[in-house]
Amino acid sequence: MFKKNNLYCRFLKGYIISGHKIKGVHLSDVQITSLNLLGDISNDSKYSLNYNLKTNDMVFFDNHRIFHGRTAFKDFSDGDKKREMLRVWIKTSPQ
Repeated sequence: MFKKNNLYCRFLKGYIISGHKIKGVHLSDVQITSLNLLGDISNDSKYSLNYNLKTNDMVFFDNHRIFHGRTAFKDFSDGDKKREMLRVWIKTSPQ
């Protein structure tokens, strides 16, 4: 969707492919190529930012404006040191 000439979207390639399979709607070669290209571009280090969250760090972003992902991590086995993640959805009124 476009708002004030800015693109807002979510790119969940796996969901797109699964949804088409569930509905029995085949993706064309052009659609598959486009999904792969968007995935490649979004994972290109020229267009990405990597960072390590530290204790008490917080990140806020709009899922429709920023593609994001997470890498694997090794957690502590000690319950006092285990990672805790709190996910919050903040809904604002349409602009």
